[in-house]
Amino acid sequence: MKKKMLTQTLSPGFRLPKSGSSLVPDETSVTDGMELFRSAVKRTKTGTKQAPHGAFVVMEPGKWDKFQRHRLEMHMSSVVPANE
Repeated sequence: MKKKMLTQTLSPGFRLPKSGSSLVPDETSVTDGMELFRSAVKRTKTGTKQAPHGAFVVMEPGKWDKFQRHRLEMHMSSVVPANE
């Protein structure tokens, strides 16, 4: 599973169990979402500390970055410009 998550695009559509509903964030405006996104990018460029992954615990920095890029690719695949 770890190898797949590091080498392939992740598929959207994971169904969170009802017990995890508290993990779903509230609606966010585009402006606020972009500010959060920019802040996260800045944090990854300047920080060296990472939280342990829930399934993989500690990952090497290069593998952690690769996993996060695949994760971001999956999340951003659902973004559609307002004029479409």
